[in-house]
Amino acid sequence: MRLGMFSVPVSTAIGDDTYFKPKPPRRDAEGNVITDPRNFTTKNPKKGHIDSVLFSKPEYVTIGDPYKVPARVPMRESKKDGFKAGGHELNFKPAKTF
Repeated sequence: MRLGMFSVPVSTAIGDDTYFKPKPPRRDAEGNVITDPRNFTTKNPKKGHIDSVLFSKPEYVTIGDPYKVPARVPMRESKKDGFKAGGHELNFKPAKTF
């Protein structure tokens, strides 16, 4: 219990500098920044929308397959029991107010 103590306890994090230490800049004797050779180099990237710009030649599995017309989805053409008209088929009714 802290009876009669009116101050805030001291944080244990004060003075802890083990996190996020500043990194000193790499400089030579004259004060210039040291620039080492690159770790790896690349050529200019290939541009375009053709197969020669890809890493490897693609293999198309659909070459030579005949085209098939997709099946038509049957649509409801007549009103059946339990079907209610809605949306644009009904006249506008204002909302009920109490």
